[in-house]
Amino acid sequence: MRIGWYSNAPDTPTGYGVQTAQVCKRLKQDGHEVHIFANYGQIAGVREWEGCALWPQGVYQYGLDVVEEQADMANVDVLFTLYDTWVLGKTWEGRRVISWAPIDHYPVTPQVRDWCARHETIAMSEFGATALKESDIEVIATIPHAIEDTFSPGPNTAREKMKVPDGAFVVGINAANIGNTPVRKNWAGNLEAVARLMHAHDDAYLYLHTDLMRPTGIPLPVVITALGIPKDRIITVPPVLYRGSLIDDAELAKLYRSMDVLLATSKGEGFGVPTIEAMGCGVPAIVSDFSASPEIVADTGWKVPVQLDWDQNQGSWFCTPYTRLIHAALEEAYAEHGTEKAAQRRAACIERADLYRADYVYETHWRPLIQSIEGPKEPERKGMSNAAKRRARKAKG
Repeated sequence: MRIGWYSNAPDTPTGYGVQTAQVCKRLKQDGHEVHIFANYGQIAGVREWEGCALWPQGVYQYGLDVVEEQADMANVDVLFTLYDTWVLGKTWEGRRVISWAPIDHYPVTPQVRDWCARHETIAMSEFGATALKESDIEVIATIPHAIEDTFSPGPNTAREKMKVPDGAFVVGINAANIGNTPVRKNWAGNLEAVARLMHAHDDAYLYLHTDLMRPTGIPLPVVITALGIPKDRIITVPPVLYRGSLIDDAELAKLYRSMDVLLATSKGEGFGVPTIEAMGCGVPAIVSDFSASPEIVADTGWKVPVQLDWDQNQGSWFCTPYTRLIHAALEEAYAEHGTEKAAQRRAACIERADLYRADYVYETHWRPLIQSIEGPKEPERKGMSNAAKRRARKAKG
């Protein structure tokens, strides 16, 4: 087939970019012609990536000023989207669109429900599949996000570079500092819980894999100062490396291996790639007991109880995990540090992560789905442009 894929560019280190790279590379290896329509990460020109055509993002947000014409120029048979569907509006009406849709609210937000009611939908979690079905949306498949084998157990070589003493307890947070209405990653609650841990234990350290001062986020140094977190026990990724996307998967895996626990208690996750990346390296996670996170962690980590939190912007519910219970989970992880129980938990994480390995997910989910939707193309209408054909299909209903 000639497949279109709308998402972040595959060589950007975002959750969407990583999944785009995994799936599109394998689609190409299966013999499909793949066109990636980037809404982020490819500024100008059409270039080749792993045998796929990578199209530029346009000048308006989300690339919606150019993407329909790009899809017409590429004459794709089917167009997959991997992005927040609420931004897409009426794009691609009359074309076959299949959306791999993140669901991080409950119930499904009105804009997402409206989009998914008009297009075929793939859920990326059982939570998402259930929420969509409860909104009378048909789900053609449930396909989780995945990780490459780079995220596997290995030697802990990063601590010396971090200047963390042997035997210290390291809490890691890998989360984008983007958005402040609401702050989806629950930065203040997470940092408050870590502050309590660090004030009680002078061998507790914090590694932050994020942008501390992103213009569209919140000023994390202000929060850290307000909480009195000892700055000599905080390790941060150099901004020039983080902002320049200069940390590859192999280096990121080393950073995960330096952690004793990943803290990922957010207000909602469509999936939560850092959680499964850490687990693949043998690092357990503390997550919110809401949206996709608890099904990923299962019984390998900690699921923090939450209360519902209304998101006025989306017209549905996020959650707020209880800070005191985040702290309690951190204390449990600290108490396990270095014990046989901690070793058993790490082994369970690795076994669980095997269900999310990229080759396994592609072979058991993506390839059967693609085979099921392949079929004869609509007959060519001579003398009509691709755009005219699409308008004709739309008028036909």
